[in-house]
Formats: sequence, structure tokens, C-alpha cells
Amino acid sequence: FISLSRLSNKQKLAKIRRLGVPFLTFIDLPGHIALYLGNDQNKVMTLQTIWRFRTRQDVGFQGAAIIGETVIIPMDLDAKYSNVSPSLLSRVSGITLLVPDR
Repeated sequence: FISLSRLSNKQKLAKIRRLGVPFLTFIDLPGHIALYLGNDQNKVMTLQTIWRFRTRQDVGFQGAAIIGETVIIPMDLDAKYSNVSPSLLSRVSGITLLVPDR
């Protein structure tokens, strides 16, 4: 396990790209895990089963974007949506390598 909890989102992505081994690295979030698939067009691609993203609509109101599927998505997919909170990357606590660290 390699902790990423004290890094910025940009630093987390860089570290995952540098240390991650496709199909042999888990991206750890509290209560959630994603399988690292590799980089595609400089995006950290993952396989995840996602039920929902929490969304902000107005002050004091919180909604949800329901997905309920196993999906292949970039780890920063929600970064382009201003109403998703918190972002997936902000919740990443670390990575678990199923092979020795390089």
C-alpha cells in the first residue's frame, strides 16, 4: 500500500501513472476500490462499479447522479462537472500494488 492521502489531485494522478501497473493496481478510496487499467490519452483509466455520484444543485440541497453500473472511466471524470462533490480523486487514499514497487 502506498498512501496518496496528502497529495493534491494532480500529484495523485502523476503517482498513479508512475507507479501503477495496469490490471495489478487497486486505487483505494474509503468504502470503494477501483482497478487501474492504464493510461489512455493521458487519462488514468479505471474499472469500477459505481452506484452514484453525489451532486450539488443549490445551497443546502444535495442530489445524486445515479449510475448503478460497472464502468470503465477516467479517474478524473467528475472533475469536468462543477456540481459533483466530493470528486473521486479527492477521496483517493492510496494505491495497492499487487506486484513489488518498481
